Amino acid sequence: MTTRNAQIDQYIEDNLDRYIDELVELCRQPSISARHEGINECAALVADLLRRHGFEAEVMASEGHPVVYGYAEGESPRTILCYNHYDVQPPEPLELWTTPPFEPSLRDGKLYARGVVDDKGEIIARLAALDAIRSVNGGKLPCTIKFAIEGEEEVGSPYVAGFVRDHTDLLAADASIWEGGGVSPEGRPGLALGYRGVLGVELFVETMTRDAHSGGAHVFPNAGWRLVRLLEALKDENEHIKITGFYDNVRPPSALDMELLAEQPTHEEMLRDLFGIKEFVLGRTGMALKEAVFQPTCNIQGITTGYQQAGMKTVIPAKASVKLDFRLVPDQEPDEIFAKLRAYLDEIGFADVEIARYGSMSPSKAEPDDPFVQLTIRTGEDVYGLPAQVTTLGGGSTPVYAFAGPLGNIPVVSAGIGYWDSRGHAPDENIRIEDFVTGTRHIARIIDGFSGLFE
Repeated sequence: MTTRNAQIDQYIEDNLDRYIDELVELCRQPSISARHEGINECAALVADLLRRHGFEAEVMASEGHPVVYGYAEGESPRTILCYNHYDVQPPEPLELWTTPPFEPSLRDGKLYARGVVDDKGEIIARLAALDAIRSVNGGKLPCTIKFAIEGEEEVGSPYVAGFVRDHTDLLAADASIWEGGGVSPEGRPGLALGYRGVLGVELFVETMTRDAHSGGAHVFPNAGWRLVRLLEALKDENEHIKITGFYDNVRPPSALDMELLAEQPTHEEMLRDLFGIKEFVLGRTGMALKEAVFQPTCNIQGITTGYQQAGMKTVIPAKASVKLDFRLVPDQEPDEIFAKLRAYLDEIGFADVEIARYGSMSPSKAEPDDPFVQLTIRTGEDVYGLPAQVTTLGGGSTPVYAFAGPLGNIPVVSAGIGYWDSRGHAPDENIRIEDFVTGTRHIARIIDGFSGLFE
């Protein structure tokens, strides 16, 4: 370890209590985007925190919740954009929390609170990393840093793409550090190179204007059965999605993607134990289980029809609905898939079925051999003492696409403070303090080494 890195690490350790206090302050402020609760207050607090750490900060309007923008000039004009979000998931069910979700509690080396890992802890970790770099660099940053901290990530970031398009000059950057990242079960730094896209829809079937007595089931059309037949037409038993043209633009993984996949563990036994899984989809195991993330999916979120309370009600339902999400891979686009879904239903005799669209994100992926990606991998191995666990494509979805493409196809990496079981989105969400420290050190290494990529 160099003297400079040792000094950065020592600064983080020496000031840890101050950063944990700031994280507690931030987590005490509710910011539930699904209910628009505490949003403006939290945006103002985030802007104040940025100013405390030497940033120019502004709470900017969007079509939805405000975006907090931060700017600090560095010695080099080369720029890193840090993406975060200040909104959190609803905390319910409250009875499953050991302590109240917005009253942060430190227990057994962990800090518990809603949003502590997703994503408020990472905001504070990045500010701590930047303070540490300034402490060994004469109070200056080696490169320019921008923050874009939005307030609707937990409801699908419906307006962030438009915000970026309207402010491309303001947000211009050479690379981006995304939210997320953290530590694998083996203690390796986790790095995601990209995420699948998503399209959320609800399909509505109506066969009559009102429910009928089931004694007339030989005459009256049942909306539940019609919905079942529609679902049967969407996907076969081999997980193949039947929508005409659905796979037209699917980009297969590259040879380098496959090499990286081969190096990563499957965590099969851990997943079996954690979720009580007897068999994975299609009996997948080993490499087949890992590379399946490059296959798009059609998932049933929930089905509603007829009577579902205790006992019997002999009724023929007049209406039925299903909520679906499609996870999309490079180079599929949500608009394309939505149009193909509508055309397919019309084609196979379901033109009467209404479709509501609930949100979407495009897929996005950085290339494994990009210099910024390689810097993140090298510095992660330096800090954690173990090879990085590189996820070539994450199964979930985030608005990476909204920034990476409009800003010039910049590389986007993740480096964070989470642990594989930090319980994000669940009761008793938490971070380990040791992971906060180590993740902060990693972020500092990335930022401190960034300008050197251009020398």
